[in-house]
Amino acid sequence: MSQIKAEPISLEDKEVNDFVDLKHKEQVSKEIIQSIKEKKLREQDLSLVNHNDWELMEQLSASSIRKDTVVAITLSRDVEDNER
Repeated sequence: MSQIKAEPISLEDKEVNDFVDLKHKEQVSKEIIQSIKEKKLREQDLSLVNHNDWELMEQLSASSIRKDTVVAITLSRDVEDNER
């Protein structure tokens, strides 16, 4: 079994390594926060779209248009959104 010997590093190298590690952690943290914000915005947008679709269905059903048409309109919107 071979032993791996760690070479001692200078204080300056240790400080540089610590600094680089800190900056990397800060960057990862910023990316996580940004990702969470984007996810919340997408969820809010989806909620708004679903709410608007519901209002549209109520309006169309009140004006005696078949619900199949409403479903088709909603599905086509979903397809358009996914294509973007």
